[in-house]
Amino acid sequence: MRPTDPRSLMMHHSKQTTLALILATLPMAQLPAAEAELPDAAKRMPGSDLWIESRLITAYSLNEHLNPFDIQVDSENGVVTIDGTVPSESQQQLALQLARDLGSVRTVEDRLKVDPNQGPEQEGELFRTIQDANITTRVQLQLLWNSQTGGLDIDVDSSNGTVTLQGTAATAAERRAAEQIALHTQGVRGVENRIEIEPEASPSDQPSDLLSQTLDQISDGWITTRVTASLRFDSAIKDGDINVSTNDGVVSLEGQIRSAEQKKLAGDKARSIYGVKQVNNQLEVKGSA
Repeated sequence: MRPTDPRSLMMHHSKQTTLALILATLPMAQLPAAEAELPDAAKRMPGSDLWIESRLITAYSLNEHLNPFDIQVDSENGVVTIDGTVPSESQQQLALQLARDLGSVRTVEDRLKVDPNQGPEQEGELFRTIQDANITTRVQLQLLWNSQTGGLDIDVDSSNGTVTLQGTAATAAERRAAEQIALHTQGVRGVENRIEIEPEASPSDQPSDLLSQTLDQISDGWITTRVTASLRFDSAIKDGDINVSTNDGVVSLEGQIRSAEQKKLAGDKARSIYGVKQVNNQLEVKGSA
């Protein structure tokens, strides 16, 4: 079943615009009325060739080690052919393993070429859409969990890695804190801060329902989960080997970090989370005596 007409939904990975994938990732209101062009139900059933191709294309699109490259997928009666070029054997083996691990795949035919000079292809539209959605979610969650910004009325939008913040803050410090959170979030290329300062709009006066629910759920486990996630979302800290634990609101950070500056950033990040009473920063700087 080779890629032919785009309406067959069996397109190359580089285009990443199969209708099946769009149906899975975009709101229905954004979709054209194209139901008549969909393949029959049998071809779209789990385990079908179309299903296998769509799942693999999605897996490659979401994998940071494979999504920059043009990997083509074709399935015929469960026999999957993987074609294209990647720069290393490890990426070749990763692409093949993802295919083998997918249910309903009978066998995988490897036609991938390894070329160390192979550069990344232009990011596909689907990948960029998913990345922007992930960035928006990361920023929104960090704003909600942060004790300085959790009660602010801020809308977050991401486009091609640029985050736009809109809403109100009571002080310039709150406005600046929201911008710094967004700017340091993994995947963000830039921030457009449109937050307006309105002193009478203090977040402490009327906390949102979502913030109220957040405050009601605070426990040591809740704090540990949010601190861990916030550290991983931060582009300056995410590569550190950090273990987080919490006891009666006191957060302990243990592990290794690359620099003293990162150690301070990790401590400040943990300290900013709702419910944290104190931070015991025991992180060790790699290579320090």
